[in-house]
Amino acid sequence: MFEVSYLILLASLGGVLAVHFSKARVNIFEPFLLTTVLFILFYLVPLLYYYLYPEIYPLLDPSIVSQRIPLAAFVVALLYLSIAFGYALGRSLRITNGEWSRVRGDFPKDIDAVGLIVFFYCLAWISRIVLIYNGQYFQSVKSEVDNVLVLSYANILSEFYIVAVVLAGIRYKRSLGTPTSSARQLKAARRLFYGMLVLEFLFAVPSGRKEAVLLIPLIVIFLNNFYGGYFRPRKIVVYGGAGFLIVVAYFAVNQVYRWAIEVIVMNGGTVDLGNMAQVFSLIREGTEMLGNLGGAPDKIFDGETILFSVLGRIGGLVEPLVHILEVTPSQIDYKYGATLNVLVEFIPRLLWPEKPVTVIGNTLGREYGILSPTDYATNISFGLAGEAYLNFGLAGIVGIGIVLGFTMRRVYRSLIVQNHGDYFSLLLYFLFMYWFIGRIHVGISGTLVGFVKIVVIIFIVRYALIRGRLLLERATVGARLRSASPL
Repeated sequence: MFEVSYLILLASLGGVLAVHFSKARVNIFEPFLLTTVLFILFYLVPLLYYYLYPEIYPLLDPSIVSQRIPLAAFVVALLYLSIAFGYALGRSLRITNGEWSRVRGDFPKDIDAVGLIVFFYCLAWISRIVLIYNGQYFQSVKSEVDNVLVLSYANILSEFYIVAVVLAGIRYKRSLGTPTSSARQLKAARRLFYGMLVLEFLFAVPSGRKEAVLLIPLIVIFLNNFYGGYFRPRKIVVYGGAGFLIVVAYFAVNQVYRWAIEVIVMNGGTVDLGNMAQVFSLIREGTEMLGNLGGAPDKIFDGETILFSVLGRIGGLVEPLVHILEVTPSQIDYKYGATLNVLVEFIPRLLWPEKPVTVIGNTLGREYGILSPTDYATNISFGLAGEAYLNFGLAGIVGIGIVLGFTMRRVYRSLIVQNHGDYFSLLLYFLFMYWFIGRIHVGISGTLVGFVKIVVIIFIVRYALIRGRLLLERATVGARLRSASPL
């Protein structure tokens, strides 16, 4: 069964890549192509790895892993084909004028983009300071927090650095293609954009957050893709291969670095992560520890160490899937949509302070035996396939896959195809791509609500700025008329 399912998955993924790379230029951020690449990394490669080496999974007997891997391959293949069907359905159905209203792509001309960038960036940094003060800077070491409400809002608002950086990048790229832009304006836009990228890199690397570090080159590639006329297939292969090797090496080093931070905190007593001096001291000690690990820094770049580290990270979606297939529904019944608690997620904690924490990674991790019953800190990414199956079985795989594929195509058509990637629509598409394609493995409802919250705040700020500027102009014109009128 494994061979048949795996070959179907391999043929489907390979066919999509062949079709796209047969073109002169490739839009690497076309949603289904991006989904295909992620399926190769997070499912296709790890499935073969665990099929050949079932003993590598520590929580289940190798014989059980060998029995469940064929079903896991079938589930993944069925999910991918369901997404493909939904994507094709979204492309083939006609859209009436009343069904979809075009998102107005540009910001009004009377709104200064720099003002928006500064507003969102300051909002993000204020929220970051709150998170750091509450001991939430490091990915691998976090302090207990008493005020969950403040932390919840700070986490959401801290994400607005993405909005600010993407807006700065769009402003810079558009100034390159605008004949009326002066050399001074172009230089200012370039310095603002790249200065923000450097600042984000310096902030993200010591934290140990891989996603935050990888987001920086992702934004650059995203903007070059849409403003540079897409990429040639040969350039994608060459630069993509080199970039993948760099990412592999970074994953290995980052994993050891995070472990060093954990050891220092565990052995060093209490550390006040709200004290910035101690934060930087901890970074320095962790960096020094890396050099002494195993007696030689070369151990970090040992081929076997790197392979195990990277496969362990990207294979993180296959491991819980195998575990779920083993215990569902024989030991634990289907959840029947319990993790898709979108209505609960949308209720603001300001109105419901006692609202339960809806991060499914820890709660379900303990329930399914993937985490220790006493571990309330670690979160497991169950992945789209795992969450869909534990809710409705194979019906969930098919249904959720079709809905996701349909949604991806409709959003892509509305924001990019119809609007030609204008200012506002390109920003919204990046946010959609980052949340729904890049983050959905964390949890479906959390991804949806997080995306909606950020988009709603963007629209509110945009509308407030429009109305504020309009009221200011009316007041100015009224004052001029009154001063010019005869007594």
